Amino acid sequence: MTTEHHCPFASKMNWRRTGASLRLSIHPSVHVLSVQQNATASASNQTVAWLYGVNGVHAGEDFRLTQGEVMLGSGWDSDIVLTSPDVSRTHAKITSAPQLCIIEDLGSSDGTHVNGQRCDDPRALQHGDVVRIGLGEFVYVALDRLMDDSAEQESVKPSSSMPESKAVRREQTRGWLICQSGELRGVDFRLVEGINRIGNLPGLEVTVPDANLNSVHFSIECSKERFYLRPGASGLQILREKNPVNQGLLKDGDILQIGALQLRLRCMT
Repeated sequence: MTTEHHCPFASKMNWRRTGASLRLSIHPSVHVLSVQQNATASASNQTVAWLYGVNGVHAGEDFRLTQGEVMLGSGWDSDIVLTSPDVSRTHAKITSAPQLCIIEDLGSSDGTHVNGQRCDDPRALQHGDVVRIGLGEFVYVALDRLMDDSAEQESVKPSSSMPESKAVRREQTRGWLICQSGELRGVDFRLVEGINRIGNLPGLEVTVPDANLNSVHFSIECSKERFYLRPGASGLQILREKNPVNQGLLKDGDILQIGALQLRLRCMT
């Protein structure tokens, strides 16, 4: 069985095979999908939320949830392929719409758990919920935080601690840039720990195929503690609550404006 996937969106975004150090799988030169996410997932490319792996083989990886139904399981025809132990071939389904994602177990042998409780019926997810599928745990990250501060402080923490591989730690997701304009509207670009060079040149940490960007337009340094912008070209403006700011430290929700292109920052922390 071939691991290649073919779809117009994938071809447009210049998909390529990565080296053996990042696993034998198809991975985009732009960080639109996670390593294990099927390129044929969902006809819609509108990101509405993510599942972020916190332990095991998927620690540090993020999986996009797009509008419509997203199938999760160990089968390679799933939209999100999970290789953690005890994952059924067709394990669960998430039905996603703006501001609402509902998870449903599909009769899996081990069940689907949210915040330690087995889901026998479909359940709406809230930002910060911990979803367990097999032995893997994932934090649900909403595109827009709809929780108040008190609720967020009470978010459930992962219950288990499985070892992470060095390769997973190198690729740990820290946030995303979500395109807010043009034909790529709704598509997210993954930001990993360390320095992320952003431009329209293939092979960068983040390649955005938009004529508003130079080959290497700017970079964002990501860590647990901060997101720091290093401009590399003129014409980049930071908007915070629609007001321009000049400082290099970025905050969740900041808009990076380059010509007609708008990229919104979504931080894990």
